[in-house]
Amino acid sequence: MKLHVLVVEDDPDDLPGYLNDFKKPFSRRGIDVELEGCGKFEDAYKRIEGSNRYDLIVSDTYRGNSENGDAAVMEMVSRYQRISFCPLVVYSSGTMPVEFHEGPFLAWADKARPPTIEGKIEFMLETGIPQISRKLRDDLEISGSEFLWDFLEKNWGRLNCDGGIKPKVLERLVRRRAAFQI
Repeated sequence: MKLHVLVVEDDPDDLPGYLNDFKKPFSRRGIDVELEGCGKFEDAYKRIEGSNRYDLIVSDTYRGNSENGDAAVMEMVSRYQRISFCPLVVYSSGTMPVEFHEGPFLAWADKARPPTIEGKIEFMLETGIPQISRKLRDDLEISGSEFLWDFLEKNWGRLNCDGGIKPKVLERLVRRRAAFQI
């Protein structure tokens, strides 16, 4: 299993070092990883909204033009969470916003103090959520494609009679079968 991880860092001088350093927590656990760097927050949102699927996001904080930096950080976290079900490690040289609540899906790392960003990545890997996320996506794709190729191919004539099968009905069939399969 290979985890796909997005690293968001808006300082172009720091990004290559982080991409190198962030491989270590994965290799210590024997986990294959593909780290994808991104230098702009808007680009990161577009990647997540698009067809890219990530098992973990490690992101610097975006403080925006807001006078209240904490509010901008919380908006960034909220935006990530609205786009994708994916654990998130947020790091900053600033203080953690009071509204930020760490848990199995969300961790905060202070660049200057332990636990380090790598330590928070290890915490996420210990929860198993990035690995479970990847496995579920893989299982859904396998069971969904198996169902589409096998069942639908054999039954298409019957399903498509009387003017064709509606996309919503077909989607419901695929979802039900994938859930049953898993």
